[in-house]
Amino acid sequence: AELIAIADVLVSTDELDEEYDAFGRYERWPHGAGWGRRTDLNTGVVLFRATNGSKAFLQAWRLAMLAKREAENTNDQFIFVAMVRDAGIEPVTSSPERMRTWRASLAAHGLHRPEAFGRISPSTRGVFLSKEGFASAAPCLPSERCAPQRFSLATLPLRVFTGGHTYFMQRLHNAPGHDLPRLSPLTVHFTFQYSDTPDYPHGKRQRAREAALWAVDPPDYYSKGTFLRLVGPLYSQAQRVAVERRFPEWSPQRHMALDAIQRAVVRDLLALSRALGAALVMPPLTCSCDRYWGHLENCRMPTAPRAMPLPYRCTQDSLFEIKFWNDKKVDFREADFLDDARVPRAVTEAAVRVVVHPDAPLPQAGTAEETFSAVLRPGTPMSEVGAAVRRANADARLVEIGAADLRRLCKWLGSTEQNAAFNALQRYVLHESARYCPAEDHWPEVDRPGWDWMNPFTAYNCTWGFTPPTDFPEPADGAPPCAGRAAAGVPVAGGGAFADRHNSTSCARAMLCDYHVREGGELSIELERASRCNLEGYGGVNYTRHGAAIKAALAAMPGGRCPYPDGVTPNWKEVVFDP
Repeated sequence: AELIAIADVLVSTDELDEEYDAFGRYERWPHGAGWGRRTDLNTGVVLFRATNGSKAFLQAWRLAMLAKREAENTNDQFIFVAMVRDAGIEPVTSSPERMRTWRASLAAHGLHRPEAFGRISPSTRGVFLSKEGFASAAPCLPSERCAPQRFSLATLPLRVFTGGHTYFMQRLHNAPGHDLPRLSPLTVHFTFQYSDTPDYPHGKRQRAREAALWAVDPPDYYSKGTFLRLVGPLYSQAQRVAVERRFPEWSPQRHMALDAIQRAVVRDLLALSRALGAALVMPPLTCSCDRYWGHLENCRMPTAPRAMPLPYRCTQDSLFEIKFWNDKKVDFREADFLDDARVPRAVTEAAVRVVVHPDAPLPQAGTAEETFSAVLRPGTPMSEVGAAVRRANADARLVEIGAADLRRLCKWLGSTEQNAAFNALQRYVLHESARYCPAEDHWPEVDRPGWDWMNPFTAYNCTWGFTPPTDFPEPADGAPPCAGRAAAGVPVAGGGAFADRHNSTSCARAMLCDYHVREGGELSIELERASRCNLEGYGGVNYTRHGAAIKAALAAMPGGRCPYPDGVTPNWKEVVFDP
């Protein structure tokens, strides 16, 4: 870092792969100059040294922004990137002329360090210099006149200046070498995240809480009330293996199938937390696909490491809209909440474990187990769990339960009205509108010149989620649907077994999706009517041009609808007609 320590301008990047960020010009050919330059520069972290080069840079950026002040769909960062591109920056070490120019500039500012230039090696992070005669880079005020000045620029290493993906998804702060000063994070820029609004950064705050980087919650946040947490995994190894055998890694359907399992557990935890009057401690969530607004490659962002493990521990805003939770005043805490030193020991030491099993022995009177365990039989209503916990420990502060035990409870909160109110809540807070667009399932010419996004035969093929889990029963007679409490513990309603969804998909294969849940819990459309493919519509189809071909294609399909995609075969290969 000796050279970048004396550059005029330092800036972070959107690079996600340490291998690309840590090498220079030739190791990653043909991606150009290296050192994070494969991706966009990101103005989240910028350093300007007190030099004429920095003044020239700022003047060029200012003039570029003034020229675009009436333009739509742009911002200061886009203009920053475009200006740097126009400045024609090139590595100083690849040209004797650039090296002489930069060293002269450094000497004029008392920054020249001959020893740094004497130690340049292949691992020395590079510096770039702007071209000669870049007219807008004049280091003086608009009322003055001066000659253009060449400026030097370098990118900040991603291991030290981390971003939303490298820190929260890849967790590079825990990767090998994290204890070395040169690889320890100094900053976390909350990029590639969701759930923010113009009024409040709901998603950023939640990520900061999850990473123990949020320091302004009051003491009551950690100490007041009772808490409910899941112990053990959200899904079993056998469930994961079955899903991964069915769907290939590139397919978002793998992500949707595993998500449906964990989303149902979150629903049940949310219901039990309300029955107990406790705050829900979110379980650690996993993702089998990167959430990203662009195309994915093998279910990863295009610039993410190819070897990035899937599934991985992901943030709550990757799967849920945090604003919905906050708007509905859901009492919840981040997944690692109980590991925070600010949580009093009085909370974690007053724990009761709930066990729901037909054969589990009841704790004997007068034993320690009687004070920290509540053993229930399958089919016990959720509304009765609180009384069992209080019998074990009237002062319990933490209730623990496993996913299998949670499933064995009867999904009953005390009345049909309470179940109905909970259903409206869970439909809203547990749904989300996120798309996953695998490059493997796109028409090969997508995004190239002449591509038409309004042509459904060639539009993006994206899998959308997330639908809320199945509703709790709402029996018209008000009778608890908890038949067979001594049997398998499967609640029944209307004579049939309660069945959760096999996946969280809303629109199976569409560029845009009109399925969502309104604040009152009402569905925009029934899930069965959600688009299975772009031919069924996505809010941007040019029917004037393509309507006849669409009608003919759908007429040839069973029931006039696209077959539900299997999540295994890239369906664009099945298009056999002229789009």
